[in-house]
Order: sequence, then C-alpha cells, then structure tokens
Amino acid sequence: MPSHHAPKDEIAEALWPEDANGVKNLHAAAHDVRGWLGDGALLAYSSSEYSLQSCSIDIDEFEQLAKRGRGLWAADPASALDYYRAALLIYRGPFLPDELYAEWITTRRHRLQERFVDAALKVGRCLLDENDPEGALELAVEISQLDEAIEDAARLEMEALARLGRRGQALRRFERLRLFLNREFHCRPDPATEAVRTRVLSL
Repeated sequence: MPSHHAPKDEIAEALWPEDANGVKNLHAAAHDVRGWLGDGALLAYSSSEYSLQSCSIDIDEFEQLAKRGRGLWAADPASALDYYRAALLIYRGPFLPDELYAEWITTRRHRLQERFVDAALKVGRCLLDENDPEGALELAVEISQLDEAIEDAARLEMEALARLGRRGQALRRFERLRLFLNREFHCRPDPATEAVRTRVLSL
C-alpha cells in the first residue's frame, strides 16, 4: 500500500496561505485528526513531513484502475473498459478545492483529471456504440465541465444529443464550442468536430 507524505511547510501553506501561524495550526489540526482516527500511528510525523500510514485512499485506487485500463487498451479493449468503468465509479471530481494550489496539489489534480478524461471518453464512446446515448451524454457533460476546450467531449455530447433526437441542442453545443475557442484561443473547432456538425445538420 503506498505511503502518502508531504512536507509540513507545504501542507501549512496550502491550508493556511500566508499565515505566519500555519505550521502551528497544522500541528494542532494533526493532533485533532489523530484523536478522531483513534490510532495516532496512522498520521506520522518525521523529518519535517507528515505521512499517512497503511491507509487505503480512493484516488490511489482510481489511478491504479485507470492505469491498468490504459495499459490494456491496445491489446484487450474489452478488459480495459472494465477497468475504466470501475475507475469512473470511484472518481468524485477535482482533487482538493481549486483554492489550494501548492505544486504537489496542482500536479496531482492535473494527473487525476487527465486520467478521468481518458477513461470517460473511452467509456462514453463505448456507451454510444452500445446504444446508450444518455450514459454517453452524462460523461461528455462531466468532461466539459472540467475543461470546455476538450473537443472529443464536445463531439461525444453532440452525437449523444443527436441520437436522443435533440438536434437543436447538439447544434447549440457546437456553437458554444465555436464561440469558446474563438474567444479563448482565436481558432475554430477541429475538422472532425465540423464533420459531426455537418452530420447533425443532415438529420
């Protein structure tokens, strides 16, 4: 089971930014946490680092499942999808609040988000192929809420809406993407996204 550790200064800065009493607050909070856990050994302090010992943490399980899915995708997509589906059942959104931006937090947050997007897109596409456009739509929307610029998610959303007979909403989704890309990046949607719009228009 992996260990989880971080320097006390980084934890204090993340939780109490620019507070001269941050480390003192952290030590007090750690004392309380040990009391709540009922086992002081679970939250250890050594060499200016706090660490959790012998704890199962959901984001570790999520990462392991997503990693196995990615590793199997080329050779055994059916098994890979099983791992991806299991990973998605665990994912609960971005890692820690956005207000916490220490390097170790933002790095982990970005990696977890990338793995979620990879899993959600593959499972979403599979759901569409299995004639479950509602499931595919739900995943596509969840991805877009994380990052509006992911065109694969926009295409999946448009196709799912079209399958559900919601042609107008599919076209409005394209327009929203077009406006976003023009405003943020001064570019148009990819040709693949334009092609999905053309297919929706022809329905």
